Amino acid sequence: MSLRLGAVCSLVLASTSAAFASDSPKARISDDLIDKHQAWREPGFRLALSFGYETNLASPPTPASTSWVPSLHVGWRLTDRFSLSSTLRYSVMGGSLSGLRFSGTLEPTWHITDGFAVTGGLGYGVLMGSRTDYYTEITDNAVLSACDDGALVALARVTYLFRVGHLFATGPALQLDSQWTSCTDTYESYEWYGDEERVTEVALQDWWWHKTIGVLWVFAWR
Repeated sequence: MSLRLGAVCSLVLASTSAAFASDSPKARISDDLIDKHQAWREPGFRLALSFGYETNLASPPTPASTSWVPSLHVGWRLTDRFSLSSTLRYSVMGGSLSGLRFSGTLEPTWHITDGFAVTGGLGYGVLMGSRTDYYTEITDNAVLSACDDGALVALARVTYLFRVGHLFATGPALQLDSQWTSCTDTYESYEWYGDEERVTEVALQDWWWHKTIGVLWVFAWR
């Protein structure tokens, strides 16, 4: 009798242990075990902020300027080698040209290695600036004192990002951009004919070509 009771107790304990074992949580593979470089190669949303300093390689009649440039980059990683993004960029200008230049561009990017990428962009930019060295009188050789107009803008950028972790990366970038803006303005010219003063409107037009080179620092998230 005691042997049967012992066998029954052993069977109950064994079945209970098996039930608890089946109900225990299964081990999961931690996300930290995924390589951070592989995580950045995966398709998905990307967001980046960049801050930089650029110089306009201007030639007359375009006034020279330097700029502080904050930018917002929003995009999508399409494959492990290619992504597509849009950038909103502001340039706060100083020097011989004071004002603001801003642009929106669509930018495909080729990720050559995990960190190194080459980007091209095309979009539209607006220039709103005034010369700080303006002194020319209104003559046939006069130049504009200001420009408030827009034009197509093209850019190229190389970037190297250090993968700090699975969600954040940062690094330097070098950027070139070009914008050729048609600037027009109208002035009033006063002339005296005897005792009579005549007012004539004088229309001036210049092409201001911005060819800038800038150094940026990029902060990126996925």
